[in-house]
Amino acid sequence: MIRTVAHKGEFDAALKDAGNKLVVVAFTAEWNGPSHLMAPIFEELSGQHTTVVFLGVNVDQNLDIAKACNVDSIPTFQMYKNEQKIDELYAVPKYRFNAAIEEHK
Repeated sequence: MIRTVAHKGEFDAALKDAGNKLVVVAFTAEWNGPSHLMAPIFEELSGQHTTVVFLGVNVDQNLDIAKACNVDSIPTFQMYKNEQKIDELYAVPKYRFNAAIEEHK
């Protein structure tokens, strides 16, 4: 399941609440074609990795989060553990995305 983040405070709380669980964050935009292509993959992976926290951030509605996370390309997928960024991916094939999740969880 993907939790859509509405504001920076909610984003920070979600990272904190996850503790040492892996958190995967999708930074996307409605107008961005690759975001739409990656959406079903992100959804599928969230169903397969039930011990991982999946967050969605619409950069147009949450530019402050995107800036704080140094997002400069859409879509960007960042991975966090213990509130620290540990990896970053862009529009990659599903097998590569899945391998990164497996590596870090």
